[in-house]
Amino acid sequence: MAKIDQVRSYLEKLSASAWPGAVMDEQGNIPIRYGSAVVNISALEGGRNLDYVVFSSMVAKDVPDTPALFGWLNEQNNRYELVKVVKQGGVVEAKIDLIADDINEPRMKSAVGVVGGFADEIDDEVVGKYGGQMPSPPPPVSAEQTPSNVG
Repeated sequence: MAKIDQVRSYLEKLSASAWPGAVMDEQGNIPIRYGSAVVNISALEGGRNLDYVVFSSMVAKDVPDTPALFGWLNEQNNRYELVKVVKQGGVVEAKIDLIADDINEPRMKSAVGVVGGFADEIDDEVVGKYGGQMPSPPPPVSAEQTPSNVG
C-alpha cells in the first residue's frame, strides 16, 4: 500500500471518530459542514516523501477575474498566516494545508473550524463585491461540526 493510501485510511478513521457518520466520497474528500460552508478534507501526495492533508472550502464559484478581486485576495493572504484564500478557475476557496504526519483528531477539528468559519464569514463579501455565486445547492455531507463540538 502506498503511503498516500495509508494517509487516506487514517483520515477516514480520524474523521469517523471526530464526526460519527463522516465518510469519504468517490473523489477522496471527506465533506464536513460548518455553518453555511462545507469543508473538504483530503490527502495530497507531496514531494520528498511528505504528504499533506488539505482542508478546503469553496467560498464562491463563477467569480470573474478582476484587479479588485486579486487585490483583495492578496490582502487576505497577507493578513492571515494560517488560512489562505485562492482562486482556481472560477472558484474562490479558503484552505489550509498541513503535514499529514502531524494530523490528529484535535488538529483536524481545529482546521475544519478555522477553514469553515473563515469561508462562512467571507462568502457574502466575495459574492457581493466581486461577483460569482454561492455554491448551491450545498453538496451533501455525512457529518457536521459546530463551534460547540470542536472538542
